[in-house]
Amino acid sequence: MLKIPRLFHATIGSSVKRSVIATVALMGSLVFVATTSQVVHATTTAGPITSLTLSNSTLTEQGGQIYNFDASFVAGNITSTGLTANFASGTVAWSTGASSGSLTSGASTSIPLARGNNTITLTHALSGTNTEYHIYIARAGQFSNMQILSSGITLTPAWDPAVHSYTMTNVPYSTTSIDYVVTESYNEPGHLECDHCDWWQYNSRSTQHMTLTTGLNHITWHHYANPGYYQGPEDYTIDVTRAGAFNSTHLTGLTLSNSTLTEQSGQLYKFDGTYISATSTAVTATFTQGTATWSANGSSGSLTSGSATTVPLNSGNNTITVTHSLNGTNTAYTIYAARAGVFSNFQIQTPGVTFTPAWSPSVHSYTLTNVPYSTTSIDYVVTESYDEPGHLECDHCDWWQYNSRGTQHMNLSTGLNHITWHHYAGPGYYNDPSDYTIDVVRGNVFDSTHLSNLTLSNSTLTEQSGQLYKFDATSVAGNASSTGVTATFSAGTATWSNGVSSGSMTSGSASSVPLARGNNTLTITYVRSGVTTTYYIYISRDGQFSNFQLSSNSLTLTPAWSPSVHYYQISDVSYATTTIDYVVTESYDEPGHLECDHCDWWQYHGRGTQHMTLTAGANCIRWSHYAGPGYYNNPEYYYIAVNRGAPGTAPTGLCDPSTATTTTTTTSTTSTTSTSTTSTSTTTTVPTSTSTTVVSGGSNGGGGTIPNSPVTTVAQGQSEVATIAPGTTVAVLKASTAANSSTSSSTSTSSTSTTSTTVPELVTTKSTAGKPAPSVETLTKGEVALTIGGKKASVSVNRSANQLILNGGGITLTVSALSKDNVRVPLDGTGSLRFKSTDKVVVKAEGIAPAEDVSMWIFSTPTELGTVKSNASGHAEGTFVLPSKIEDGSHRLVLQGKNADGEPAVLGIGVTVGVAKKTSTLSRVLIAIPIAFAIGFGILLPTQARRRRRRASSAA
Repeated sequence: MLKIPRLFHATIGSSVKRSVIATVALMGSLVFVATTSQVVHATTTAGPITSLTLSNSTLTEQGGQIYNFDASFVAGNITSTGLTANFASGTVAWSTGASSGSLTSGASTSIPLARGNNTITLTHALSGTNTEYHIYIARAGQFSNMQILSSGITLTPAWDPAVHSYTMTNVPYSTTSIDYVVTESYNEPGHLECDHCDWWQYNSRSTQHMTLTTGLNHITWHHYANPGYYQGPEDYTIDVTRAGAFNSTHLTGLTLSNSTLTEQSGQLYKFDGTYISATSTAVTATFTQGTATWSANGSSGSLTSGSATTVPLNSGNNTITVTHSLNGTNTAYTIYAARAGVFSNFQIQTPGVTFTPAWSPSVHSYTLTNVPYSTTSIDYVVTESYDEPGHLECDHCDWWQYNSRGTQHMNLSTGLNHITWHHYAGPGYYNDPSDYTIDVVRGNVFDSTHLSNLTLSNSTLTEQSGQLYKFDATSVAGNASSTGVTATFSAGTATWSNGVSSGSMTSGSASSVPLARGNNTLTITYVRSGVTTTYYIYISRDGQFSNFQLSSNSLTLTPAWSPSVHYYQISDVSYATTTIDYVVTESYDEPGHLECDHCDWWQYHGRGTQHMTLTAGANCIRWSHYAGPGYYNNPEYYYIAVNRGAPGTAPTGLCDPSTATTTTTTTSTTSTTSTSTTSTSTTTTVPTSTSTTVVSGGSNGGGGTIPNSPVTTVAQGQSEVATIAPGTTVAVLKASTAANSSTSSSTSTSSTSTTSTTVPELVTTKSTAGKPAPSVETLTKGEVALTIGGKKASVSVNRSANQLILNGGGITLTVSALSKDNVRVPLDGTGSLRFKSTDKVVVKAEGIAPAEDVSMWIFSTPTELGTVKSNASGHAEGTFVLPSKIEDGSHRLVLQGKNADGEPAVLGIGVTVGVAKKTSTLSRVLIAIPIAFAIGFGILLPTQARRRRRRASSAA
């Protein structure tokens, strides 16, 4: 469906096009989800109007905007909305551009809505001061007209938005496309698509074209009436027949003996032939009168009607032209046919290096003369009959290998290099593969004439391929302020340096080299007989979020910034303050090591002053610091609380841990042989039904120790993003250990019991043979799905003490991961369950039918983990063992049973098995690239975003 390749030059490789399409489409869908899953805030406003409501739409304040609101869209049959404003004094007028009127405080007024985007402007006037409020609301659009512009072609019946099936007058072969103009009430790209047209169809594009193939064309138009893309679809179809290329006055037929012809859409007398492996093809032309000839690759000949003529083919692309002549009129038919290519030659250019045996396309294994360490690459020239990028690949070379690139290079690492060449003989990419291998040994970096060895005490060296005396070292932790460097040599002298520090080295003895936070380059200089050899070691030490400075003198960060402090407040600000300016300092100064959920994505010193965007009311701003090299390594979290336009309102959740819990201490004394027992229990206060606060001591994910740190999570559906707390480890007592223990003795003993959870009984895995598996949809990590009686039901997700708590259909399911040491495993960085293959699954369920069998399964290959029976009150629990051979990757945990009403219930959770992989810089860049494409080309951006840009430009 996507036709983005039209934006690219035709010579770009098809695989590259596909990658860009997939990536941009994916990013477009991600941006769309992020836009449509906003949390809806109350409609309380600031300024003279105290509240706003719409009768059929929900208002959401635009973050960082004053008096601007987005309203959820309304259907096309809704022609107006009831608007109610509350204000104590003054007057309020409304306008939509075409209409206007006044408002009475507390009374609903009907505001007419046009199809497409509407802006309702409210102006509050008091004592000569006007305050404007803007509400942006969209009404579903309409595919209101289609005008056919091609002469002699008529749409039957005449266009009507209510009619969905049409036909057109049949057209001759010479008509390759039909011109038209469409009208849609949004006039935005994406609301109309056509499978025979360019992708974006809208009014202001003026004349456009439906491309025709020969024969019947069943053209489908997709109209998305609602705002955004792919919402509210309705289809329109148009059938039109275009005459065929062959008729009695020209050729009546044309075939190839070993290939199938396909007419090129929208082209006259041009055909693509399927790929041919043979050296020739037989061309057969049929005609009733006149003469016909053929030509291809410098050869030519005549054709007899109905008789096959052999036409030779070159390796690679061939163009066969068949010309029919009648009464002085020539008609040329062009056939494009490809024959498999040949990897015909490989010439080594580096002096002294020889192929063994000599190159031959039929020989697939070679060796090269061994080369010294100083030879980092081997020069060569290849010859392939296609001479196109992608037909040759080499795992030690640049990706595309072909003749016209001239001299190219195979990069070598030290020791044995097993170089593999992949040749794709067929047209396009990855067709008819064959492999060629070349073995060559390059000398080692260490020998008796230089350093014979080089090691670090807390890091591992890896030689950089194709580089002389250069090494990458594994990163070290932030508390590793130095590394021991040991060089071994038989003669000469060696010294080390790292920035401003330096020193001498003794062979075989470790020298302590100081490391700065961030990137370090250690230089080892070896001198022997007047010859200097320099070794470079690149090593990273974990960074530190070292400073945070507010740029506004009127605002203060409390307490003063310290890397070891993780909770802060900023003094309250007025509603008119939409952003707070700041400068950060981080020892890496690289994009990605700092992220902020109210800021731009990349946070680092070199960006200078940056901005935290504020919403109205309490703002709890989370900063994520990744101390290790790369991205998403060694995370720690910092929280900043600030109120905008809501003075005195305490920030909620993680920003103010002291207000989230209440602790009650109960002391009891038992007089038994002079033994007293004191127990301390913790009571948890749950603020609302949609969030759960759990007290858990220990280490905060940010690295600081925060006693009684609350973990607050937000109820979520599959399309919402929860606020994830720092990783917290909660100890779980073994089943054989009592939750509360006391010791009797002749002396006074005190014992304290912490908030702990006993592990449910271990459930034996059962065979799934002959037992039907529950039906559950495919789920990605963190997604959930619930069916009650075979019908989808809503389900909410909470997170508490590293457990997922799911509520839906009257069932409450609590699930967590348990390590082999019976310690609860923290949720991952996205708040999802991640297991190791040795972990167990702990499940507790409420709201089950009494005495009901509850089974746990894991997919994708349906495997029953075991079955437990609920008690008389509908409670069921168990600890389940994962299959011993479970593969790493995405899986689904599935509960099957019946709810308290006796209805069959199936509840699925998307989980992951395996250790989280580190994300490279490249992956972040690849994410950024499609965003840049989207900005550059204006594609796949949500309707709301485009509307806002237009508003901003009009306001300017």
